[in-house]
Amino acid sequence: MMPEKIDEKGVENVVLADLGREFAEIKEEKSKHEAALKKIEKKIEIMKEQIIGLMTGEGMQSFKLKDIGLIYISLPARPKVVNQDAFFKWLEDNNEDYIIKPTIHHKTLGTWFKRMKEVYEKEDKDIQIELKDMLSVYEDPLLNFRRT
Repeated sequence: MMPEKIDEKGVENVVLADLGREFAEIKEEKSKHEAALKKIEKKIEIMKEQIIGLMTGEGMQSFKLKDIGLIYISLPARPKVVNQDAFFKWLEDNNEDYIIKPTIHHKTLGTWFKRMKEVYEKEDKDIQIELKDMLSVYEDPLLNFRRT
């Protein structure tokens, strides 16, 4: 579908053109803030490594700064399963399998659904009707822009 050109002289078109222009400006502003935030996050990571290195070298776990507060090192455990079959078996053998929850990542499900919808449409079928008792499908329209 080709984009329509807006004649900014009609009342409705002026409103649409103004909204479109403001939308594009806000999206660009968001991109600039995201880029600035990435730089800040990089600085934080560098400083974090420097502070932890210095604290470790001094044998410190924490220190206090007047008017700032306590700065301290914490080491949260973040496990990652590397052998799911063996780990799930261990959980079952040790009566800890209550933590096992079958899931499908939302992006995987979205990609699968898009592909299946195309397959069904070629056969004049509607996958949403077939899976209506199993899947809830929410369509969220996206609005984008690009500079031309």
